[in-house]
Amino acid sequence: MVAREHITKQQVNIMKKENWNKNTQLVTLFLEEEGDSVPAAKRMVLENTIAVGNEEMDEEVLGMYWGTIRNMGKTIERFPSFYGRPSEAYTPEQEHNRNTLANVVRSVFAETPTETQEILLKIWVPHGRTGGEYGSWEDLVEDVVRGRMAYLDKAMGTKHPLPTWDGLSFNGNVPDITPTEANSASSDDTEVNSEEE
Repeated sequence: MVAREHITKQQVNIMKKENWNKNTQLVTLFLEEEGDSVPAAKRMVLENTIAVGNEEMDEEVLGMYWGTIRNMGKTIERFPSFYGRPSEAYTPEQEHNRNTLANVVRSVFAETPTETQEILLKIWVPHGRTGGEYGSWEDLVEDVVRGRMAYLDKAMGTKHPLPTWDGLSFNGNVPDITPTEANSASSDDTEVNSEEE
C-alpha cells in the first residue's frame, strides 16, 4: 500500500498558480482568435477547465487540470506549444504572438507536397558542423521554426541590447520588426560556407 501511494504521488504533476495563470491566458487568447475552428465540445471543455482551475489553489489539482488542457490541445490544430516553463520575459500577448508566427511558418511548410519534401530533405541539411540529415520533414520544419523564434527573441531584446520589435506591433498580419543592419557578407554565403566546413 505504501509503495502504491509513493508511485501515485510521483506521477502527480505540480502546477504553480503563476504558471497556470500565464499558460491559461495563452490558451484563452488562442480560443478568442481561433475559436471558430475549434470543435464546440472541445472548446467548452477547455473553457470550463480553465474557469474551474482559476478558482483552485492546490498545485496538484492544477497539475491535473493542466494535463487535461494539454492533452486536448494535442488534438487541436495550431494549439499553442508549451515547452518547459513559461517565459518570464514576455507577457501572454507577446507569447501568443510568437506562437502565432511559429504556426504561420508551420502552415507554409505543411502545404509542401510529399515529393518536394523528399527532395528538400536531401538538399536542406542541418548546420554543416552537425552533419547528417533531418530524420523527417517534421524535424526540418521544427528546426526552421526554432531559428525563426530565436530571431524573434533577438528582435524583442531578450538577447540583444537594442530591441527592434515589441512583440505586439503589427502592420496588418505582418510583425512590425525593424531590420538590423546587413553584415558585409550575406547570410546565404555564411550558410553555404558553414555547410562546407
